[in-house]
Amino acid sequence: MQKDLGLVLREAVAKSNMSITGICDQLKKERSWLYYQFRRKNIPIEILVMIGAVIRHDFTDDVPELKRISSAKSFSDSNNDTYGKNNAEFWKTKYYTLLEDHLALMKQQNPIQSSGKKPGKTTPRDSGS
Repeated sequence: MQKDLGLVLREAVAKSNMSITGICDQLKKERSWLYYQFRRKNIPIEILVMIGAVIRHDFTDDVPELKRISSAKSFSDSNNDTYGKNNAEFWKTKYYTLLEDHLALMKQQNPIQSSGKKPGKTTPRDSGS
């Protein structure tokens, strides 16, 4: 029989001695969202992990799937900092790099438009008169 994860979550939050408001502020969620999670029997693992990180609770004893995920994650590349402190800087750099590549490609495909001149119109200096 599967555990009622809403009840497990409620008990973990109560043991954490953190206020519902404090937890929700850190998660950038409404209090009603957390109360909704308490009423659910099945909660997505991502939500449990997210709340567990805030309340500093490990749900691996309560949810067997988390044990499989955490053991599989230990075999993955330990240098992957997707969820670490450098996440924002990584994505910002990636965005700017892609943006610059995109603009360079657009200039290659449309050289007339990239020079600021409108196609099909010539000025008296351009016509040779």
